[in-house]
Amino acid sequence: MRASSIISSVMLAASLTGCSAELPLQGETATPYAELPPAKTAVSGIIFDPEAFHFAAATFPPLGDPSDPMTPPPPPRMLVLGIPYMTRAVPVGAQVRVMNGDTVADSSETVTPGATWQVGQGVLRDETLTYALRAEAPDGVVIGAEGDFPPPFFEPIPQAKYHPTTSLSPLRTLNTSCVSQVAMIVGEAGALSALSNSTGRSIDNLVSGGVALVWVLSPGFFFDFENNPLGGVEMTKESGPGTVYALDWAMPGSVAGQSPMGYFVTSEPVSPLGYYAVVVPPGSPAEPVALGFEDSVTTPDGEMPGEFGPRPFPLAPAFIEVRPGEVSVLRKSAFPSLSFPPPPEDEEYVPSTDMSVLCR
Repeated sequence: MRASSIISSVMLAASLTGCSAELPLQGETATPYAELPPAKTAVSGIIFDPEAFHFAAATFPPLGDPSDPMTPPPPPRMLVLGIPYMTRAVPVGAQVRVMNGDTVADSSETVTPGATWQVGQGVLRDETLTYALRAEAPDGVVIGAEGDFPPPFFEPIPQAKYHPTTSLSPLRTLNTSCVSQVAMIVGEAGALSALSNSTGRSIDNLVSGGVALVWVLSPGFFFDFENNPLGGVEMTKESGPGTVYALDWAMPGSVAGQSPMGYFVTSEPVSPLGYYAVVVPPGSPAEPVALGFEDSVTTPDGEMPGEFGPRPFPLAPAFIEVRPGEVSVLRKSAFPSLSFPPPPEDEEYVPSTDMSVLCR
């Protein structure tokens, strides 16, 4: 068939289908692809008040005679729905905001007693961005499901005003879904009130310069979901503005200067609870604060070490930003002191579990 016949057939078919018979000029290029919108990620997790969690665990009533071997142990200190400490530490009415600096990327709905939150409309999936989780209480907060834990068998958790609280664990959105993120919020019934009693400054004055609260936690198998405080670890400020205060806890009404929830500033340099505060005066330079940690406890010779090895546990330093007018919280976990022998050469290699879904 001649070339002229082929061209005639193509033009006839185009005219019959209502399409233009004009062919693109030589050298013209069509662009069949459109610019895709920026990729976004869903972010979800749990939220709790760490001070109320400890209060609930420390005041949990015995389940029987402790000397009876058939008495069940107390619930584990884990951030899992159904654990009584977690249920009593849920800030009902709070909201979680994913922050890109001072910009709100997205906000969750109001938190229910279920303790979970989720966002997913405005958080970009971008490994170059570092987000922060900020919990707020625009209309106030009610802590825990007190109706399920009636007094006098359970100690009532003191209610208080809650401050916007930033979690000092950075969030990098590397995946399409960032699940299991932990947000926190603190109120005036805990360390803030204890610091005010100790320093003679109002809570608003303390917060105006910036307050960072640091919990030192024991090693755990379940990462962020274990919440066992590690006493005996000294925290020191290596550089940056602010003063470090060691905090302790006792039943409310038993120590002078206590907060309604039982926290107080101790004169000892090492917190028996592994709980510290960094208070920055108003007008201080905007510099990061470098924190050092040293385990002061040594497992005696001949004593059986725990499941994570003998103490002292190794702890990495931390670098935090204490922003004026804000309260922030850092959960700092120690590392196990165990050393594992290398696997036999003939053993099949099994890759470690991919934890990238946590988006840390």
